[in-house]
Amino acid sequence: MIKVHVIEEVLRLWGIRLKKIHEDITIAGSPDRCLFRTVFEDREGKLYILENLEADYIPHKKKIAKALAFLSEKGLS
Repeated sequence: MIKVHVIEEVLRLWGIRLKKIHEDITIAGSPDRCLFRTVFEDREGKLYILENLEADYIPHKKKIAKALAFLSEKGLS
């Protein structure tokens, strides 16, 4: 498990302030694709997934993010 202060440092890069880590929430999909992943809540109550990925997997995740952004722009989110 990654230490809370490390997660807080990473979130600070996006201007997100950690409220709580939700170890009780199961994330769908294979955990084998990540070195680490967890669900966390920010101080406004929004839930996020934080993942630590192998460098080789990042291009694939970027393609997924691009496809999701396109669908969202079309109102299909």
